[in-house]
Amino acid sequence: MVKKLRHEKYIVEDLTESHHYLRVRIAKNGHDFSQTINVKDYGSPAMAMSAACIVRDRALDDIRNDCLVNHDMTVQELFDATKDMFAINAKTWIRHSRTYDGMRSYGQRKIKDIKPADIQSNINDYIKDHSADACHRLLSEWRQIYRAAAMMDIYVPDKTLAVTIPKDDKPAKPKKDVLISKDDFYKYIDWLEQSLKYTMDDKGKYRKSRIIYMLQIMYHTGCRPSEVMALCRSDIDLSSKDISITKRIGSTRTELRQIVSLKTSQSLRKVPIDDELMLIISNMLNDISSEQLFLDFDGLPFEITVLSAYIARTAKEAGVTFNMYMCRHSLKHDIRNADARVQMDILGHASYRTSVSYDRSSEDDRRSALNDRKS
Repeated sequence: MVKKLRHEKYIVEDLTESHHYLRVRIAKNGHDFSQTINVKDYGSPAMAMSAACIVRDRALDDIRNDCLVNHDMTVQELFDATKDMFAINAKTWIRHSRTYDGMRSYGQRKIKDIKPADIQSNINDYIKDHSADACHRLLSEWRQIYRAAAMMDIYVPDKTLAVTIPKDDKPAKPKKDVLISKDDFYKYIDWLEQSLKYTMDDKGKYRKSRIIYMLQIMYHTGCRPSEVMALCRSDIDLSSKDISITKRIGSTRTELRQIVSLKTSQSLRKVPIDDELMLIISNMLNDISSEQLFLDFDGLPFEITVLSAYIARTAKEAGVTFNMYMCRHSLKHDIRNADARVQMDILGHASYRTSVSYDRSSEDDRRSALNDRKS
């Protein structure tokens, strides 16, 4: 027989052979507060009572200050609260919302009623049609919701701690090639330049001419697409032959396609201009007179996702497999024998481990390694 706990005002103990709950109930000054604590979620009944007392005391403070938070919030309400609570920008919020679609069926459930088995079932169902990485993102979304609950003084234990990602039994997909040869890169650039000659509308000419210059800068410097797309004339110093990387294209909390700060201090850097790129940039500065070099036709920065889709489609027409980030991976591969610090400074990485992860061996590298193997 479990011994009943000490009596506390506004806390009612519900103890039977099958369950043990503490219910905090306060009806005062027009407020009707209620929260249930499952004793088995804590290390001992005494710890559960201490937690219930904290819930009660904070609720009483909120009632006295007339700022009581609804402690029966749903999963959907907490998810919506994370946007402002964690200052999530507009583009990242779109990704969060897509991930949340995988748990939307739980949206109207009260967070206090969610059990670890519910989250585990959600993950088990999700992995049937999604990758293990996608499941990790879904579990992170659940964790974010529990973080939001904690910050709003909603005292529920984080039920994700007991959840595991099941093994993904689907056959692994072949890794996509992330390197592009110089011949293939310029095959695509030549295709774009030929296409530009036959483009009649002003918008198409404007965009293609800038895309050609942007891609060549990416290829020769290894800069991130978002960094190149934010470049100004004043960022380019032809006398010292370098480009200052000080900003990028991103989003604020309310607006997409904005010029924003770099993500990390290590990304702030100067990248040398090689001799081949020097001529390209000189021509570009003659062709583009504006301070902001790569605004789209509507005066805003290019939308990266739209541009990526355009490049993938037209590269296929040109007979080349290509995306913008292949420029960065290929440069890393080409400078792999340089000093580690040099590689990090060119790419704007905080650690050499990150720089190494960007590199890939080419088919020729692998073939040469086996052919050159000593017996």
